[in-house]
Amino acid sequence: MPYHPTRFICIALTMMICTLAVQANDPIKKKYVIIDVRSDGEFNDDHVKGALHMGYRSIDKLIGKKVPDKKQKIYVYCAVGYRAGMPKKTLEKMGYTNVHNGGGLRSMRTTLAKLDETK
Repeated sequence: MPYHPTRFICIALTMMICTLAVQANDPIKKKYVIIDVRSDGEFNDDHVKGALHMGYRSIDKLIGKKVPDKKQKIYVYCAVGYRAGMPKKTLEKMGYTNVHNGGGLRSMRTTLAKLDETK
């Protein structure tokens, strides 16, 4: 098969664009990951933009695919903060080292506003 530099360049550029598109939408590449552990109904009513939705009882089964980096900064929130404490402990037992209880929806939004101010 003859070598075609133009074809090679097109393929290389396509691969780079696809990689960048995936990275742009990848929550793992962000400074922090936000996880909403409330019920489906609560999540559908209102949630933090960009939050991953994982039930607090099933987070141990779902987290590995969504957030494989155990050093990733993670904020877990619920309605008032109680339910967020349980998955926080679960993640820490699984080896995640940078997990924070974001409290309830309102306090999570306050925390995010403060984080965005420090960019």
